Amino acid sequence: MLRWSFLALLAAAAAWYVMGHRESLLSLRAIPPASLALLLLLALSEELLQGMQLRLFCGAFDLALRFREWFGLTICNSMYDYFVPGRAASGARAYYLKKVRGLTYAHFGAIFVVSNVLNLSVASFAGAAACLIWSVHTTGMPGKWLGATLTLMAVPLAGAASLIVLPKAARHLPIGAWKEKLQRFGNGMEGLLRRADVLMAGAIVQSAKVAASAAGYFICCRAVGGEISYVQAVIVQSVGAFTILLPLTPGGLGIREGFVSYLSYLVGLPVELAMLAALIQRAASMAVVFGFGLYFSHSLTRELGSGAHGGLRAAASSEQADS
Repeated sequence: MLRWSFLALLAAAAAWYVMGHRESLLSLRAIPPASLALLLLLALSEELLQGMQLRLFCGAFDLALRFREWFGLTICNSMYDYFVPGRAASGARAYYLKKVRGLTYAHFGAIFVVSNVLNLSVASFAGAAACLIWSVHTTGMPGKWLGATLTLMAVPLAGAASLIVLPKAARHLPIGAWKEKLQRFGNGMEGLLRRADVLMAGAIVQSAKVAASAAGYFICCRAVGGEISYVQAVIVQSVGAFTILLPLTPGGLGIREGFVSYLSYLVGLPVELAMLAALIQRAASMAVVFGFGLYFSHSLTRELGSGAHGGLRAAASSEQADS
């Protein structure tokens, strides 16, 4: 209920914004078709890279996912985020992999935790490096961005510490009914952490995803007349990645755009242009997510057959209710 209340407030704010900025919105018609096509390709590449990471981590448990599975489950997860609360859309992936490929929920939980910690750590490192480069380039010394750089660098350290502590804590928590599952979860995490090749490949894939996201935002900013460098776009998109920790609205609608606009303002871009650029990038992302998501949702649900109980989306909701 709170989630949809936030969405209602954001819808009202969006309506107010549209009424007061009609001319700016109408100017979007002048965006070259080639820029729009490139933006859609970059949005698609982000989903493909996210799916490739799922394929890598499942491979660590001897599961060779097909394209329809690693890309389809990823795109469906992104689409269901607009319908189910929090991060519960991941339940659809867990449900499918359990019923069709035999991956336990404990091992999927290990993949979920490790991949998210790795992704935020990579984004932090990219943001810290971009902050340092941009600050040195503009002022000759780190200056006021030194604090932001150090803060971002602390995230990978905290992430590494959590990955060391979590498996051991999971196996020793005194929870009788969950003891066996927690032990499998801890063992799964330790198994993943021993696969340095998988972690390195996952980090490279995530780095490419950050680069693609920054390139998309850079194109959006230039399309609306905003002067921003690619390094600044990396800063904005790297820090903006942390909005996944605030799943207050369906698909993070409004949360990410507001956060990105504020970050863009800090690096020198007018808020109005930053908001327009963020909305264009969101529109491209939704076009890709729903364009492919509807097809793969139907395809994967058919594969689940009679055990789907209403499809993958219903599975996501039921997984949230069970947790």
